[in-house]
Amino acid sequence: MAGWAPAAAGPGFDPDAIYAVALDDAPRRGPADAPVTIVEFSDFQCPSCKLGAASLKGILEKYGDAVRYVRVDLPLAMHAWAFPAALAGRAIYRQNPDAFWKYKDAVYAQQAELNTFVIDDFAKNFAEEQGLDMKRYFADLESPAVRDEILGGMGAAFSMGVQGTP
Repeated sequence: MAGWAPAAAGPGFDPDAIYAVALDDAPRRGPADAPVTIVEFSDFQCPSCKLGAASLKGILEKYGDAVRYVRVDLPLAMHAWAFPAALAGRAIYRQNPDAFWKYKDAVYAQQAELNTFVIDDFAKNFAEEQGLDMKRYFADLESPAVRDEILGGMGAAFSMGVQGTP
């Protein structure tokens, strides 16, 4: 995307470069061959990400199969429950990608009421309501591979100079 740059591009960021982002494990929707791919670096606890999600939903509805959307978790250190919410989201996505998008919407809808003390129960209850295999859900929450997926996305973001979300 020549000419595009984030508002707070990091040192060494080249706005004319095309960056390759490892997307293999990131939640995604839309056809792989869509002419446009939107990669969003997002944090479940970020109020701006909640607002951005509403705008993005309109874009996806308007342009349908012309857009592929990839959500890369970037839980910021200042958000205490963002990483646990991301882990739960990935555990949900591994079993039921459609349920992940519902989870994303539910987290943003309840964002003001969520906190470090309730996020785990919120996510567990959501997973149960979706009929997920809870033994597998809890195993995925503890899985180094799931944690590495999130850390990999964070590393990709930082290597490209991404300094904030969304």
